[in-house]
Order: sequence, then C-alpha cells, then structure tokens
Amino acid sequence: MVTTFEIIHSKTSCTFPEPLSPDSLSSYRIENGHAKLKWRAPRGQVDGYSVVLKNCMEDVVAEETTMSTHLSISLGNHRISAAYFVEIRSLSHGERSDPLTEILQVEELVLIIQDLHATMQDSKSVTLEWKHPVYGPVDSYEVQWALQYSDQLNIIAADSGRTWITIKDLTPAKTYIFRVASVLPRECGQENKFLSQEISFTLAPSMPGEVDRIASTIKSTSFDLKWRASGGRVDKYIVKISDYSTFGAEYETEGPSPSLRIENLEVNTRYKLAIFAVRDNIKSEPRTENLKTKDVTVHWGCMTKAILTGGIAIAGVSAFAPFLGAVGFGAAGIGKGTMAASWMSSYGGAVASGGLFSTLQSLGVVGLGASAKAAIIASGMALGCIVEVI
Repeated sequence: MVTTFEIIHSKTSCTFPEPLSPDSLSSYRIENGHAKLKWRAPRGQVDGYSVVLKNCMEDVVAEETTMSTHLSISLGNHRISAAYFVEIRSLSHGERSDPLTEILQVEELVLIIQDLHATMQDSKSVTLEWKHPVYGPVDSYEVQWALQYSDQLNIIAADSGRTWITIKDLTPAKTYIFRVASVLPRECGQENKFLSQEISFTLAPSMPGEVDRIASTIKSTSFDLKWRASGGRVDKYIVKISDYSTFGAEYETEGPSPSLRIENLEVNTRYKLAIFAVRDNIKSEPRTENLKTKDVTVHWGCMTKAILTGGIAIAGVSAFAPFLGAVGFGAAGIGKGTMAASWMSSYGGAVASGGLFSTLQSLGVVGLGASAKAAIIASGMALGCIVEVI
C-alpha cells in the first residue's frame, strides 16, 4: 500500500508597527540639560517606543526605551551641542518602525551670555561684565565694540573662565556699542557663535584743563575764570567752590564755553574750586584749583564822606549815616575827641576790608552778607575810597 503525503508550505507574515507620522512630535525642546519630548501615539498596537539622541557626527548621545508618549532624557556630559537629532521608533512584537527624525535646536536665549553691563573706569576705559550662558560650557568669549554709527568693529578674545574684561584707549565723551559672543565647542568642523544683545555706553569727557591765570581775572570779590577746554564734545561745565569753612556753591556754564564769572565772594579769602566737564549728564573727573581773592585797603575819610553824602547807598549802611555822624565820622572828616577819632588813631587812617566791615557790624549795621559787602567795595572802588592790593 502506498501512502501519499501532502506537504503544505505555510508562510509566517511579519507585520511592522506603524511609524509615527511627521507631525506626531508635538513638543520638543532642550531645557536644563535635558531633551524634553512629547508625541502622539500612532494607530495600531504599540508596545513601546525607542528614542535615540545623536549629535551632528551621528554619534549616539543618549538612548532610552519607554512605554509613555513623553520623555525627558538627560544629556549628561554631552551638553556641548547647539542642536541634536532625535529618532523615535514605535515598537511592537520585537519589531521597530521606521524612525521619525527631528532636529532639536537649543534655544538661542540660553546660549548667549547673560546680564551684560558696562562700568566706566575713567574717561578712556570701560569694564564689561557678564554671566555665563545658562546652557552648556563655552570654549571662549569674543568681545566686540565699535563707535556708535561706525562700521569699524574691534574684537578681542576672552578665556572661557572669565566673565569680565577692561577695554582701554577709548575716546572720551564718545558713545560706544558693546556686545559679547559666546563661542561653543566646534561641531562637525563648524564654530558656533551666539551674540548677546548690544549695549551702548557714553564715556565721560576728559578732565578740563588748568585755569589760565593770565586770561582769568582775579578780583577782591569775584573770579572771571577761563580754563582749557575738555577733549571731545561737552554740553556744559560745572564749577563747585568752597572756602574751606561753611561756604559752598555750585555754578554751571550756559554752554560748552570754558569760562565763568563768580561774584559776591569774600575779600582776601582762599577758595577751592572743582571744575567738571559734562556730557549727557555724565561728569568728568574734576580739575581742582586753589584761588585767593585780593585784599583791599579802605580810606575811612573818603568812605565816611561817601556814606554821609549818599555816594554809597547800601541798605543798612546809608540808613546808618546819622549814627556815623554822631560818633564822629563827618563829611568834613573825623571830629577831634570823638569815638571815631579814637578808633581811627589805632589804624592810621586806612584799614583792611575786615576792619571796615567788623566795625560797621559792631556799630549795629545789619545785612552785610557777601553781596552787600561786594556792592560796598564796588562802590568804594568806583569813588577811589577802596583800593585792591595783592
């Protein structure tokens, strides 16, 4: 008996899982050293997902398998790239789908330096300071600066460990534009630079020059000052004056002219001056000077006659004329045996301004401030009763 066998060939079919559609990746970013991903599941049965991160050389940076549709992968020691490739495959029955591939670009905001600011050291130098980028290490920094509205760019390199640099030999009273580039390690033969936002900074004018003692006029109650102008554009000058005691005042020029008149000063008094050049409300270093007003000699006979006859009509002084006559100061001279004669004999007929004003005040004349004294001296000099001396 012949037995016949029928051989039946069976085929085993292999079904690959459905790949993710091109628009499945709904969220992907680099944040705090992690690649954060979120995607929509494909149709059909899926056991899990394979996620691979690669750098530009296609070296695997990180690889994980997950059941979830969102994942945070640590970059570990690979936080040096500005971009990564991510491949996501769906898994089913031990098979992998074709990959969904996307590029994860690190946000530029975390690649640039932080908090760039400038501090002026003097009228020719500025110190720039900044903070490291939030993301990853840098190879170095590139500091760039130029004059405002100029195309001539200056560049200097700074080590990756530094977050400050001082730039010298700048032009006083000029505005400069500064920015700093963070230079990342080279990737695939390409250098990545990320520029910060630019900042502008105006330098102070240079210190004004010395007071010209020949061109300036020094009098008993005023200074007519002229000094050498500051370098660069100047809006105005500020002059501060003090007498080493209680007096202090501040004056401004009306424009950039290096000259100023200061009035109503005390006779025979030493003053300290500080002169500042100003541009855009930024003051230069001060030029300091020490000047002294001239002394005067007062001829009492002439003065009393001028007061009594109204030649000097100063509030408090002209009103005091009757009393001056009563104590012996007369238009014709000083009466013998009077208080005035006794007082004048001790001075020989001529006194310094201090003697004049202290005597008037001791006799009851009030209101003798600096302006009143200056007015008395000006009137007395015009009448020849007061003479300036060096």
